[in-house]
Amino acid sequence: NELSGWQKAHGTEIGRKLVREMVTRDVNHPCTLFWDNGNEGGWNRELDGEFRLYDFQDRIVLHPWEAFNGVDTKHYPSFNDLTKRLAGPNTVMPTEMIHGLYDGGAGAGLEDYWNAISSSPFGGGGFIWVLADEGIMRTDQNNRIDVSSTYAPDGIVGPRHEKKGSYYTVRDVFSPVQIDRPVMDASFTGKVMVRNRYDFKKLDAYFYWSLLRFPDPSAPDAGAQVITMGKVRDLDLAPGEEGILDLELPEKELEKADALSVSYGSLDREAGGWTWGTRALAARLAAQEKETGSVSKQEAGGVITLRSGNLTATFDSTTGLLKTLAQGDKTSSLSNGPRLVFARPAKGDIPWTDARLEPAASPGDPLVWMPETPLPLNLLEIDLEYQKNINWAGFKLEISRDGQIWKTLYDATRRSGDGKTYEFPPQTVAAVRLSNRRQVDGGIPTVKGMRAAYQADRFPASSAAKVTSGENWLAAETEDGGKFHWTLSGANGLKLDYSYKLDGDFTYHGITFDHPEDQFRSLKWLGDGPARVWQNRLRGTELGVWEIARNDIQPGESWTFPEFQGCFGGLRWTRLATETGDLTVTSGDPQTYLRIGTPRISHPFTTVAFPAGDLSFLKAIPAIGSKFIKPEDSGPSGKPANASGEYKGTLVFGFGK
Repeated sequence: NELSGWQKAHGTEIGRKLVREMVTRDVNHPCTLFWDNGNEGGWNRELDGEFRLYDFQDRIVLHPWEAFNGVDTKHYPSFNDLTKRLAGPNTVMPTEMIHGLYDGGAGAGLEDYWNAISSSPFGGGGFIWVLADEGIMRTDQNNRIDVSSTYAPDGIVGPRHEKKGSYYTVRDVFSPVQIDRPVMDASFTGKVMVRNRYDFKKLDAYFYWSLLRFPDPSAPDAGAQVITMGKVRDLDLAPGEEGILDLELPEKELEKADALSVSYGSLDREAGGWTWGTRALAARLAAQEKETGSVSKQEAGGVITLRSGNLTATFDSTTGLLKTLAQGDKTSSLSNGPRLVFARPAKGDIPWTDARLEPAASPGDPLVWMPETPLPLNLLEIDLEYQKNINWAGFKLEISRDGQIWKTLYDATRRSGDGKTYEFPPQTVAAVRLSNRRQVDGGIPTVKGMRAAYQADRFPASSAAKVTSGENWLAAETEDGGKFHWTLSGANGLKLDYSYKLDGDFTYHGITFDHPEDQFRSLKWLGDGPARVWQNRLRGTELGVWEIARNDIQPGESWTFPEFQGCFGGLRWTRLATETGDLTVTSGDPQTYLRIGTPRISHPFTTVAFPAGDLSFLKAIPAIGSKFIKPEDSGPSGKPANASGEYKGTLVFGFGK
């Protein structure tokens, strides 16, 4: 319970009156555990003794942001700083632990922070800033929600409590009941480890279970079939205890089920939830990879064509890359893959090139830069002039491969201290355009300069391929160790077996394809949902069939959740509705992440590096930062993934059915 005062403190005379009013009002409130004397320097030390005059419990008085009264409330520590403080001697309880911003912070890095705090004898707890985006509806601006640039879109949920991805992570990590993920192999009989994380409450809840069967990609609905269900209540765990719960699952039904779902609660209300895939699901998906049907092969004009019935696939005979996939007279926009993609962490100086924008005919006209020849790029630096009393400004940023068709990367604002860099997937750029320039007072900000860069040492170099083919297959081996084997089967689609070798630290790695993002209509998948994930925010999603209609939101400007673009975990299959037909992909490895599209650029710490292409299948995905912390400083899961050895997978593509 906090006495107002942020960075500036109340005077002693007025402060004494406010302390008396606050404490006498809230002294019996069950949620008041501490008294805060101001916030972030906004404390008057002469008031510290006033609280106990009216509080018969003499609760601890905190100074949020400093170590006081034996409690270290440091705000927004890096993970390394947090672990040092957890060595003692103070109880560590950051009163602002992780700062949300757009899709970053909040749940991102939370598991690392919470594990460190809960495992230390000096760990006291922590608080996330903040529950909801703090926005005002501007009736003078078509009712848009104004979050004052990057000042206030800090919530776990949106301004109307729309559920962001972090909502599911926070709910899971902070759940007082935890169930360890069981190993769903032949030895699993229905026993799971349950942990009671309540501090004062014993756990004697009901545990509900269901055995599920998921629909196939072609099914019209997304609901799972419940094969059988039940409930048990044979645990009585004291606070902090753990124990084995026997769900008493029927053996025959378990052998048929795709998944086991478990929740807990009272007799008439369920809470929490976990769903785990079974051996039967893996076996059923593997059975769909069998090859059937006759195939014909043709090679002409540098193109290899495999055809089975109405399904046709064409490949570049030099590179082995897919050119087209067609069903009858319908052709998918999927092409130019698989290509190995990865990104090493950025190191050293950035190789900037000056990008001189053409002067605008009038102040509000777009500014355009067109290099003499198209260039590979992945980074822009755009320097705006922030005049006195102008605390935020922005623009719309677009790029083009040909100077004709434009893609929007960003259409928002930043504060002067937020940074000048704008990162996007590596690609060839023929033109850059800045428009819709605006600032807080309604004026048009001046662009002082722009630079462009391609960090070639972070990405794969071009690699020649050795291509061979047979009656129903095509194989390509690249000089960098990639192996890609296509097999066409009339009944089961186009199968891709792939492998590659990597060693070292990488922001992401996997394979990618091109597919114009604006031709996607919706995403339906069997995997972890309902929200996208980051490497440091995997908790909280649940195995199931999920659907998202395509959206292209600008963080802080629109609040449609879950977002369409991003990485989705635990992929078993996906069905993508596109302008030309439905594209389906089945994965033989649930450790594969589906990447679709690229999210808009936001703040530098919450803009995540994404691979080239539009549709990717990744074995490692990037982490996301928070308002004040880069992802690599947010804990072990925020650091680049360490790759070692061979990575492989199997995908089956279908189209148009």
